[in-house]
Amino acid sequence: HALPFYLYILMWIWNGVVDEKALKWQTEDLKTPYPVAKSPLSMRVFEGKNRFPSFSAPDPRVCKDSVTGFAEVRDQRDRVGKIMSTGTTQVGVNFQNGESEDFSLQPDGCFELIYTGLEAQGKYVEALSEAELTKQHVDNSRSFSEYLERIGVWNDTKNTPDHIAGVRQRIISVNLNVFGYWRTGWTDSSWDIFRKGLTLHAFGLGGRVPFLEDIFSNLQASTDTQKTVEKQLDFMTCIIGNRESTADCDSKFDESLWSCESEDQLVQLKKSSPKAEKCHKIITGTSDNDQCGTDVLLQLILSRDLANELVYVSVEGGKPGWENASEAFSESYDKLKNHEAGDSKQGRVLLRSDAFHNGRLVTFAGHSSLFKDELMTSLSSLGEDVRRTLLGRFEACERPDTTAPGTTMAPEKDPSTTAAEDESKKKKTPVKFDVGVFRVVAILLLAVGAILFAYHRWQRRPRQPQEDR
Repeated sequence: HALPFYLYILMWIWNGVVDEKALKWQTEDLKTPYPVAKSPLSMRVFEGKNRFPSFSAPDPRVCKDSVTGFAEVRDQRDRVGKIMSTGTTQVGVNFQNGESEDFSLQPDGCFELIYTGLEAQGKYVEALSEAELTKQHVDNSRSFSEYLERIGVWNDTKNTPDHIAGVRQRIISVNLNVFGYWRTGWTDSSWDIFRKGLTLHAFGLGGRVPFLEDIFSNLQASTDTQKTVEKQLDFMTCIIGNRESTADCDSKFDESLWSCESEDQLVQLKKSSPKAEKCHKIITGTSDNDQCGTDVLLQLILSRDLANELVYVSVEGGKPGWENASEAFSESYDKLKNHEAGDSKQGRVLLRSDAFHNGRLVTFAGHSSLFKDELMTSLSSLGEDVRRTLLGRFEACERPDTTAPGTTMAPEKDPSTTAAEDESKKKKTPVKFDVGVFRVVAILLLAVGAILFAYHRWQRRPRQPQEDR
């Protein structure tokens, strides 16, 4: 399974929150094309004692922040068509009856249009609730798949089945073979997404991504906490995106957001100046390039018994795709793994709380070109500060001497600065008085004044007239 790097970091931080453990980074000593790390992750947010991740009913409105080109929509006159042009304040729709019309943004931030696919998902909301799944005795991948068949999900014509709200939150897709599904396009191959995915800069860590929204909601985080975490994650995004020259992030550094350990790690990262390394050229089904993607290739390692409970063989879209439906997954896996037949199959993993809430029953082995020691050591310290902020335990760095070398991300002195410029800066520097010396001088002045006053009084004393001799 390929994950955007920002999502991997969020899952790592979230695991530290739910498992009450500090973040520590360590890679495995394995001979692989990219560094490998076995880090505990929490892949979803589970509420209370729920067995499955919660979800919200989809909002079918076409709004400013949710415009999707070529998506099917309907207007208030029930005309059905597709969005053909998009803009910040206007979208154009071509309707099936041959008409076309431009729709302007309304005061509420939405257009007078409805996504037909999301509207159709509304009928599943109640059926996929936690209470209903419990009532229907859904507790493993087989019973979940069979239940989706009964309520009509697998035959939905408006939506890709595993993109339906209530389904996509509960299962994830995995390739049985590392090069699996590459024949249908690189977006369906975990390996190619990992090799070429550049989703880091498209989304970043500081944006209001759904997973982060779920975290805030679960913790009932205050507005101030949310703003602080967003600033912290935004800075982490800058560090990752400018990992070859972290000095470019100096302007974003705010010492009130970080611990002393994080500041020290950032200084070390800044000094290390890592050099860019080309990715290993491993040819897949698509055109090759030597650009390192930012995604993480994630391997899920489960025991055979747990895999039989949580995984089923599927085809694209999540629908069951193995002729022997009664066969245990581990037996099907043995027949498909490293065989050509496995390239056209996928697996769907049911995210059940006992296995995925804190990642204790599932081992996650991540592979990434970004898993460099200096970068990830710094990110683990920064991520730990985020974790503490979410838990209300963060304390900003306080040092007795804030001008000590290596305690801030402030830019280093430019060696090209001239002596004249240095002298000019010195002249502009305000004079600082030593309070102790000032106090001594004041006392001496008072003493001298007192002596002079006494002498003046003595000179003006009345005198006896002298007698003639």
